[in-house]
Amino acid sequence: MSNLQKDVLIVGQGIAGTCLSFFLEKLGKSYDIIDRIIPVSASRAAAGIMNPVTGKFFSLSWEYPLLYPLAIETYTGIANILGIDSDFSTPIFRVLKNASPGK
Repeated sequence: MSNLQKDVLIVGQGIAGTCLSFFLEKLGKSYDIIDRIIPVSASRAAAGIMNPVTGKFFSLSWEYPLLYPLAIETYTGIANILGIDSDFSTPIFRVLKNASPGK
C-alpha cells in the first residue's frame, strides 16, 4: 500500500473522529483525518462531558453503567498519548427536591 492510500478517511476531528482515530491506531489501521476547524463547535465546547442523569426526573442516562467505564478508559488513553489530564470529575448536587415548582 502506498503512502497515499489509507484504510480509513475520517472527516471531522471532534470527539467521535478523535475516538475513532484512537481505536484505529490500536488496531494498526492507517487513516487520515480532514477537519475544518470551527472554534465554537460542540466538541470543542463540551470536550466529552458525560452526565450520569438526564431529564426532569434526574433519571440515570441510557446505558450509563456500560458507557462510562469505556469512556473513561478511552479518554484516559487519548490523554496519555497527548500528555494531558482528561479527568475533571465533579460531583452533582441536586438543588431541588422534585421537578415541580413550589412542592
